[in-house]
Amino acid sequence: VGYTELSPEYSESLKKGQEWKFSFKYELDRHGPVNKSWGPKGTFLKLKNGKTLKVISEPLEFLNTSIQSLKQITFEEPRLRLIPHPVLWKMEDGTCDLSRGINFSNNITEKEGKVILTFKSLFERNGYQEIICDCGVPVCFEKVEQKFGEEGYELTIKTEDVKISASQDIGFFYALISLQQMREAYNSLLPCGKIVDRPRFNWRGQHLDCARHCYKVESILRL
Repeated sequence: VGYTELSPEYSESLKKGQEWKFSFKYELDRHGPVNKSWGPKGTFLKLKNGKTLKVISEPLEFLNTSIQSLKQITFEEPRLRLIPHPVLWKMEDGTCDLSRGINFSNNITEKEGKVILTFKSLFERNGYQEIICDCGVPVCFEKVEQKFGEEGYELTIKTEDVKISASQDIGFFYALISLQQMREAYNSLLPCGKIVDRPRFNWRGQHLDCARHCYKVESILRL
C-alpha cells in the first residue's frame, strides 16, 4: 500500500486544459497484471502548495484483452527462483548438479555439526529426499566475523563445490535452507553464482487461527 508521484519530463507545471498521457507496467515480465485490482486505486493532482485534488479518471483498462500465460523461467533467467529474493544475486556461467546431494568436509566444528544435524532432522520430519550423501557435491563453511550479522550469509555456488560464509552458525543453517529450496525449484540443476542475504526483520511468525481450527500440541511444535 502506498502511492507514486509522477511528473512530466519538462520542468513547467501543467497548464489549464493541457493534456498529459503516461503509461506504467510491472518491472518483471512474468508478473503481468491479471485484473483491475492490480492497478492504481485513484488519481490525484498535486498543486505547488502541496495540496492535492481528486481527479476524475476513466475506468482502468489493460491493453491485453485476455490473461497471458506467465513467463517460463529457466536456469538462465537472471531472476533467482528463491523466496524471498535475496539482497544480492550475481549469476555466473555453468550449473551445479545436486542430484546426488551434498557432502560436508570433516574439519567442521562442533557447533557446525549441530547445524548439519538440525538441517538433516528437518528433512526426516518432512519426508524430503535425503540430501546429505558421501558422493554429493562438497560444501564447506567459512566463518567471517562481523560481516553478515547474526543470520546473514553468503552462498557461493560453483560447478564442483559450494561455499557458505557466515558470521554466526544460524547463518549457515539458513544458507542450507536456501540451497535446498533452489534444489527443489531447479530440479537439482542449480545455476552457478553468488547469493548474499540477510533477514529484513528480526522476528518470524506464523498465524494460527485457533478460533476455527484445533491443533494438537505436537502439530504446533512441528510447525
